[in-house]
Amino acid sequence: KIQGRSSEARKKKKKSSESPKTPPGSPPHQLPPPPPAGPSRASGAH
Repeated sequence: KIQGRSSEARKKKKKSSESPKTPPGSPPHQLPPPPPAGPSRASGAH
């Protein structure tokens, strides 16, 4: 478990250092925008 965690942290660190153009505070582009909380989510449109 620890190894997987360290590898994940390393990947995150690499990505962060790889894309310095991304200003801090802006959401990571790799993660899609959260679906609108409401019936659309309950209906399972995702």
